[in-house]
Amino acid sequence: MPKKTVYFAVLILMNVWYYTMNVPYHTAASWISYLFFHLAFAAVIFVPLWAVPGIHAKSSERTLQLLSACYFLAEVLAVFLFTEVYPFLWQAALVLQLAMLVLLLVLVFGSRAADTHTEQLAEQKNAERSYIRECCVLVEGVLQETKDPAMRKKVKQLYDLIHSSPTRSTENLWKMEQNILQDLEQLHPLLQNEEAFAKKLQDVQDQFVARNQ
Repeated sequence: MPKKTVYFAVLILMNVWYYTMNVPYHTAASWISYLFFHLAFAAVIFVPLWAVPGIHAKSSERTLQLLSACYFLAEVLAVFLFTEVYPFLWQAALVLQLAMLVLLLVLVFGSRAADTHTEQLAEQKNAERSYIRECCVLVEGVLQETKDPAMRKKVKQLYDLIHSSPTRSTENLWKMEQNILQDLEQLHPLLQNEEAFAKKLQDVQDQFVARNQ
């Protein structure tokens, strides 16, 4: 069943419940709760749409769904409380509704900030892994084209060094890593020049050792 249909059905049922309550009339406290109940219903629909996009989008959406659903249930309870039990405490109803709304906003913003931080860390780790993979692919291509056994051994050593390197990086290493990547791309054109190739190969290896340190 589509979500829109479910939402529409719930809204109708809740309004039928409200207007058929066994009370002589609805007081100010009851109407205040009724108003905030509709605000909570809107929160159930729209708050999950504010989930942080990316790898953890589903987790972020589930958290926001849980928060808005709890707020909605609390507002349903408030409607009952200030219609059936304490119908004349409109000040208490207003203060409680505002407090619950503020609590929801604090939890939603806090959850979204935490999810944003988690997503940024995940993207950073993915970029770091991608860098090592890209370097390995470049060296692998050079290795396949290298025919000299001694030179193949050196290229294999560089490949093993890169493959076993830690993926974690820092901002101050970004420029060095980009230079290494550019040097790796220059290895293939130098295959016909053994001296220049060996020099560039050693230079890249030294840079990677320095990067890892």
